[in-house]
Amino acid sequence: MSATAPDAPRAGISPAGEPGQPGQPRAGTPGAAHYGIAMAGLGDIANTHLEAYRRRGFRVVAGADIDPRRAEAAKARWGIPQVFSGPQAVAEMCALPGVDIVDISVPHYRELRLPVVATVAAAGKAMQVQKPMAQTYAEALELVETAERAGVPFRVNQNSVFVPAFTALRVALQAGAIGTPYYYQIENRGLWAGDHPHFAKRPRWIISDMGVHHYALVQHWFGPPETVAAFAAHDSSQPKMVGENLGVLTLRYKGGLQGLIINNWSYRGSKLRAHAHEEIVIQGSAGAITGHSGAVEVATLDPGARRQLAFEGDWFPDAFGHSMAEFMAALAEGRPPLCHGRDNLLVIATSEAAYRSIAEGGRPVALAEVTG
Repeated sequence: MSATAPDAPRAGISPAGEPGQPGQPRAGTPGAAHYGIAMAGLGDIANTHLEAYRRRGFRVVAGADIDPRRAEAAKARWGIPQVFSGPQAVAEMCALPGVDIVDISVPHYRELRLPVVATVAAAGKAMQVQKPMAQTYAEALELVETAERAGVPFRVNQNSVFVPAFTALRVALQAGAIGTPYYYQIENRGLWAGDHPHFAKRPRWIISDMGVHHYALVQHWFGPPETVAAFAAHDSSQPKMVGENLGVLTLRYKGGLQGLIINNWSYRGSKLRAHAHEEIVIQGSAGAITGHSGAVEVATLDPGARRQLAFEGDWFPDAFGHSMAEFMAALAEGRPPLCHGRDNLLVIATSEAAYRSIAEGGRPVALAEVTG
């Protein structure tokens, strides 16, 4: 079987239009030292961002957090030159000279994220927000339109798209390694029983907050689905959780591709497929791909063979550094970044369609019903 060139996508493979592999800018574009990054929100996930940026040699010039203790702790741990705290922290940070990109990691609830996005947009700064963009499609659209009115670049850190193993997997798909894909599945299975100030404290959780990793990933590979059907469950033994902790989505695409995405955080057995080592299976007309963020195998029919894909790095923290590198390359080249706001609305629409399907007894819901 002959391979297809990466710039001539096979049926069922989405032409993402990237200028190179994620995190690999074109030759001649300004380097990382050209951009100053400011962190808005210095809580848990911000530490993963900051570790990735340190490894890549990116310049973090400032940080802001409502809590002065978190701000000072991040300054001490990561050597951030200047931090701000209190209700005006983000505005004060954005007023600093040398701030080019604001990386927003405040929680994705409207009352917390929208004011930050509006402040950054008013300051005219490029920004990225940590996934998910928002919990509902309407709230996500509000964020995108806020940035668009200000004319500032706005993208979502869908870090799964930039996982080294998944980048190698996409190259194999683009090259036609398994022919035309007709089925995929992603299964994330484990137990989360902690008490967190945000996790599972609202009616939407595992589908909107965890599954969004996978909706963005398969959209990057295959494009958005036509329809989504879903069901969900809540583990009654975990009363501190309000939202669902089991969600199953069936996605169908124009051209016949079908997919299954399972996020089960109520599993008490020993056969784990925990985040960030959820299992991915993609079956095509000429073979199959099986793997996770640590290893990917390609099995082909003609000739019958198995091989491991080569890549360097892991999901945490490397994907976060690759994500920011791609954003910097997009800014330097004057093009939309991967996972830009408008594109990511379709990821949020997938989640929204799933909740509508659940509310209507599992009816397949077209994305067009959500997006209008």
